[in-house]
Amino acid sequence: MNYDIIYRRFKKNYLVLSLIFIFIISRLLIFSLGIEPDPKWIGSLMQHISLNLLKDDLFGSLFYFHSQPPLWNFIIGLGAKLLGNNPLKVSYYILFFNLISSICIIFFSVKVLELIKVKKKKNIFFNINFNYFITINNFL
Repeated sequence: MNYDIIYRRFKKNYLVLSLIFIFIISRLLIFSLGIEPDPKWIGSLMQHISLNLLKDDLFGSLFYFHSQPPLWNFIIGLGAKLLGNNPLKVSYYILFFNLISSICIIFFSVKVLELIKVKKKKNIFFNINFNYFITINNFL
């Protein structure tokens, strides 16, 4: 295997890889401190459809409860269909979904900055995504 090719790829994507690495380390640190999602919010917020309804009739529930965010309730409903109506399992499903979404946002944000040929990617990246990270951290 040619290590020069690996080195060039790593050098080209060092910003993305280092940001994802820092993000993963921060999440591991949070989990090691015992901070975890609270399942009481899954069933008690007014914008969430009941897990029983989502599990039994996902599309009917989304259709008749259209005044609340359907995409978010669809994501929760997929968790309820896959994992049952246990709020703790659905909370971890949402946490996993948020972690994957955050990694995708980090990756695509840096790629867009590279596409528009921004020189100081680090400064712009942190200014653009700072509010998003606050939102994700508030979930934890």
